Amino acid sequence: FCEVEGCDELNILKGQLDNSYNPYLLKGTDTSTGQNVGMLTRVDPLKTLYRTDAKYSYPIPGSKCGYTDTGSTGVSKHYITEFNFNDMDIAFISAHFIAIPTEASRCAQREGQASVLQSVIADYISRDYEVIMLGDLNDFDGEVLDVNSNKPTSQVLSILKGQYGAYAGKYELVSVAETVQQSQRYSDWYDSDNNCNTQSSKDYSMIDHVLVTSGIQKNIADVTFYHKYPESCETYNSDHYPV
Repeated sequence: FCEVEGCDELNILKGQLDNSYNPYLLKGTDTSTGQNVGMLTRVDPLKTLYRTDAKYSYPIPGSKCGYTDTGSTGVSKHYITEFNFNDMDIAFISAHFIAIPTEASRCAQREGQASVLQSVIADYISRDYEVIMLGDLNDFDGEVLDVNSNKPTSQVLSILKGQYGAYAGKYELVSVAETVQQSQRYSDWYDSDNNCNTQSSKDYSMIDHVLVTSGIQKNIADVTFYHKYPESCETYNSDHYPV
């Protein structure tokens, strides 16, 4: 879960499911929204959830975000943990990046956030871990296009996939959405024209992503975006659909 307040909310949901789930959450440092990243799982992680406090300067070299000032950023909402499935050591990294995909300053900051986690991914892969990197990344994938073929101005997805940045070419992650029909690739509704028209398909995009190494990819049987509930200006539960 990428936008959850805390353990109380996870436990409320667990209470509506069954006792086979355990909640996990590591409180972040986002004081403006109070949001955190958590999980419900039937398989307990092998490592206590932890965070990296690393910072990265932005704009990164070669950035096309159009931001001309400078800054330094960490990842305020994320956790890292480990699992073992089918004799595979797996690093599980969940994050929520800063919002607004094409705004210049936030685009540049997100590239910095992606660069922070790129080093974590590269380190795990150097130790023969498979990796699952997922979350609300608030950016578009320039390779696996969403329902409206939105193109990123940032290199966020390319950085996380290992195609760009300090560890470019050192590893490769792929998007699980590549097996989903493009017409179904949307995970977010945003009322871009402020008319509350939920029938306008241009208000849908894919900014939530699951990126995996090949060892994970070959074990995936199916990928779907759950679109069974309506979004509207009166919706308060979430403006996202789960992958």
